[in-house]
Amino acid sequence: MSIYLAILCAMLSSPDWSVRENATALLDASPDFVAHALAQSEDLEIRSRAVRSLDARRVAGIRRLLDANRPVPWIDALPPEWPSRREIIDEFVRQTDDMLLSPDFYFQPGWPKYRLAMQLYLYTLTVEEARKVLSVCPKYKYWNGSCWVPWVSGVPEECFDREGD
Repeated sequence: MSIYLAILCAMLSSPDWSVRENATALLDASPDFVAHALAQSEDLEIRSRAVRSLDARRVAGIRRLLDANRPVPWIDALPPEWPSRREIIDEFVRQTDDMLLSPDFYFQPGWPKYRLAMQLYLYTLTVEEARKVLSVCPKYKYWNGSCWVPWVSGVPEECFDREGD
């Protein structure tokens, strides 16, 4: 493996852009431990490409986790004892509000902003941390006539995405 790392390092630090891009594709197809090793490199080009590769793997892992756990829970479904819960909710709801003001952002109809805030929060975590968040948060809420309530099973789809989240 050390010969592979040496060749990959040489390619990643090549003055030729196309060689670096090909090496990045090889890096992306390599096991995680290769990217972790190269992320410690003293060479800025090698380190930045390795860090981007690791981040892309983390984001892909979160995306797969979200796809397997639809619908995404509301961010205020974080348990009351969750560390920095109030700050997390406030920050990611603020980020969501900022996104919604952008003319370039498409907001899916029926996608409550608190779900979007949770999704933004999950993308800042590792896959293991995101899995933990999703395991402790109820997935659904429904309107009981006076307030939103966590739900276990059997709520019709039209109850999920009402105004008032």
